[in-house]
Amino acid sequence: MVLICIRRELKHDSRGVMVSKISSMLNVTSPTVTQLIKGLEANGLVERSIDKEDRRVVRITLTDAGKKVTEQAFKEFSDSFNGLVEYLGEEQSKQLADLLDQVFQYFDERKKRLEQSQSKGDEA
Repeated sequence: MVLICIRRELKHDSRGVMVSKISSMLNVTSPTVTQLIKGLEANGLVERSIDKEDRRVVRITLTDAGKKVTEQAFKEFSDSFNGLVEYLGEEQSKQLADLLDQVFQYFDERKKRLEQSQSKGDEA
């Protein structure tokens, strides 16, 4: 998931992704992401570099090996998804998509309610 997040964000900012952005995307703490990045770096999948404009900022990019891993993951996901659509057929695939959309909306609304109640608790 970390590699996928980095790949997605690199489309918007080719300089690299900050750990705080990855942390936000995955909804985990920055120290957790930092540990994951260390492992990915040790395996040659990501590189860390200092931002040229702000030397306090560390940017994460994919290596060629990291790019290959994410490309393979996307291919496998696409193949699996296409196989599922073939298995279910068009009508049931549309029903599944509608249900998953409703699930996403539910969890998105739930998250917003929780955030609102937490911010009200912080104000007290």
